[in-house]
Amino acid sequence: MSTAKTKILLVEDSLSDAALTLRNLHADDQYETTHVQTMAAAIDQLSAFDLVLLDMSLPDSDGINGFRRLNSLLPEIPIIILSGFDDQDTAMHAISCGASDYISKDSITEGSLLRSIGFALQRQKTSRVCQAIKSSLMETNENLNRLIERNSGPPDQNQEQNQDQEQEQILRQTITANLNLLESIDALV
Repeated sequence: MSTAKTKILLVEDSLSDAALTLRNLHADDQYETTHVQTMAAAIDQLSAFDLVLLDMSLPDSDGINGFRRLNSLLPEIPIIILSGFDDQDTAMHAISCGASDYISKDSITEGSLLRSIGFALQRQKTSRVCQAIKSSLMETNENLNRLIERNSGPPDQNQEQNQDQEQEQILRQTITANLNLLESIDALV
């Protein structure tokens, strides 16, 4: 059984920097990488990828605004910023704006790049599971609230006839939501 490769979009205008990054990525055959040189090309293809490696200085986009633009289109795709500047303040700002990581090009090694990609993908998976858990919990709470509402106040004749069936249905929905929650939790660990 073969597993699908992680699709990475490398957005880098410098051919020499791109070649170095691609060489580091090709050391691990679990990644399929596509290289583009402009933000416009990245935007055209963005939805086909699992992760983006983004240069901070592109001909048609510069700085954190380029990241924000790309991130606003598909915020669920992790973006790792690659920069020619090793500036802690810029790095922290990029992370606070939602970047998965900020790596100085001068300090990129095969190990550091692969580790950063692995961490970003794991955070993405964890985030998806957390969203599923949150959704399941909200559904459970809604079901329980409906059950409470149906049981409060004096029952009328119609309520008495259907109350047992409705309660059973709501409890079954709650059980299903809780089972989904348990599956999501299992996926985390």
